[in-house]
Amino acid sequence: MVVSSRIPETTDAVKDAFCSATPNPHAGIRSAYHLADAGFTDIEVVPSWRP
Repeated sequence: MVVSSRIPETTDAVKDAFCSATPNPHAGIRSAYHLADAGFTDIEVVPSWRP
């Protein structure tokens, strides 16, 4: 997720709301590392957006 605001408080509020509503908000960031640790190779991370 990318949030861009000239007001840091707004950015923090949106980020905090998203993270508190998501069971594991960092899963996407760490998935490739977990797969590599499990022995997978040629891992490709592709962002996806579904409105």
